[in-house]
Parts: sequence; C-alpha cells; structure tokens
Amino acid sequence: MEPVFGQYEPVRLDRRRLALLCAGLSAQEARQAVFRAMEALANRLNAARGLLARGELKTAAKITRGMVGIADELGLVTFAMIASDVACVALRGDKIATAATLKRLERICDQSMSQIWDLRDLSI
Repeated sequence: MEPVFGQYEPVRLDRRRLALLCAGLSAQEARQAVFRAMEALANRLNAARGLLARGELKTAAKITRGMVGIADELGLVTFAMIASDVACVALRGDKIATAATLKRLERICDQSMSQIWDLRDLSI
C-alpha cells in the first residue's frame, strides 16, 4: 500500500475474532460470511458518504456506529476504531472533521479488506 501524503497507517487485524466468525464453517461458507460482512461495510461506507454530502450528520453517525460491530466481528480493530471516531465527530455536527475522518476510514477500509483477502484459509 502506498503512503498517503507521506504517511502510512498500518491496520490491525485480530485473527482470533475472524477465527470465531469462521468457526464451524466450511471454507466456502467462511468466505461467503466474510464477503457479506465486507460488502455490508462497503455499502454503509457509501451510505455515510452520501449522508455527509447531504448534511445528514446524525444519520451518518448512526450508520458508522453500526459499522463498528461488523468490523469488530471481522477483527478489523483499526477500522472499528476509526468508524467510532467518525460517529463521534458526526454527532458533534462538525462537517469538516467528519469528512476528514470519513476519508481516513475509506483509506483504512481498503487496507483492511486487502489484509483479510490476503489470508489463504478463512476457515482458520
């Protein structure tokens, strides 16, 4: 991953949480469960972006707060932390801080998704 503005922010993946999500599932079922969760995160991220553009910060906060639980299940520690940050600044009504933090979440999302797909066996 290329550094953004000369800075690289590593993402943290808790493999134990991911293993719990995949426990008892076949490799195919595990991949499907992870794919659905990642798709839900991407859809919520897009929704939050649209809500921010329309100035609906409270609804954007609700959407991003919901992302925290999904990210936690996947073991996306950094993603969950930043999604929580987005919700906090959105609730304060600060459009600029929300936009900046949401942009950071987008970068972390890409890195987090790549890290999960780099794992070979999701049935851990």
